[in-house]
Amino acid sequence: MFTPQSRRTPRTPSFTPGMNLSLNQSIATPQGQGSFLDEPTGSVTSVGHTLELFGANLPISVNETVRLSDGSSNINIKLDTSGWAWLVCERKLLVWYYKPSQQSKVSPCRELTLPQSSSVYTAELVTVLPHPGDSHTAACVAVSEEGIVRYWPNVAHEGSFVETSAEIKGEKCTAVVAMQSFQCILATSTSTLLLLTPVFKQN
Repeated sequence: MFTPQSRRTPRTPSFTPGMNLSLNQSIATPQGQGSFLDEPTGSVTSVGHTLELFGANLPISVNETVRLSDGSSNINIKLDTSGWAWLVCERKLLVWYYKPSQQSKVSPCRELTLPQSSSVYTAELVTVLPHPGDSHTAACVAVSEEGIVRYWPNVAHEGSFVETSAEIKGEKCTAVVAMQSFQCILATSTSTLLLLTPVFKQN
């Protein structure tokens, strides 16, 4: 399912393919009064920039996951420039398309289950691969710190996945990043880079 290739670099790589957002942080107005989401127009303008709401409405399951969090749960979210976003809460993974769509104001949200792990998951250990020719359909790759790789050919089918081991031999996985050619780069704690190549299937 995967064709791993390794390469060692002199220092730990840093990946910034998308934006990391904290759902518990409020966005204040330039005057420090109220919050951005309280603005009736949904936008704030100051010298040098304009801040405004963007994208489709958050799926109900995303709102519920954040609302029902007891504060001790590790919740984090990541946005990709392809239009996909994902939220990680313990072993729960929510994936949806956040860019505006003419078909629907709210994008369907897919719930996936991450592999068993003794460590806490972060959004850096997950990536989404838009299908060639159809950006609204995507595959997903999730990796545990121990190196267990789970691959969903289509996020719409939660129970259809393949699981394998990256065989990192005592190292820890720190990030997985999607590449343009339907491949992923997996980084470990010792600066090892692994190339993961899923087998693409249309269905």
